[in-house]
Amino acid sequence: MAERFPMKRAPVARQGVYELYWYFASARQRAFERRVSGQPPPWTDDDILRGYKFCNVFRAADRVSQYMIRDVCYHNESCAAEDRLFQIMS
Repeated sequence: MAERFPMKRAPVARQGVYELYWYFASARQRAFERRVSGQPPPWTDDDILRGYKFCNVFRAADRVSQYMIRDVCYHNESCAAEDRLFQIMS
């Protein structure tokens, strides 16, 4: 069977992409830390980070994960381990 998208050449890493990724991740984390510590905005000088919403660097810091941790995984209601797993997975 023929490949749907045959490779013409091996992929080549673009210069600076790795460094840009880590710059962006660290700037995003700094802005998050400034915001949650109560500092007034703007929390960054980066126009893109100021103008758009991004998920948090650490997954557990986003609001949906915080809800799952606080109200589903560690709620005060007693239940069997199987029930707790079902609550987390559904």
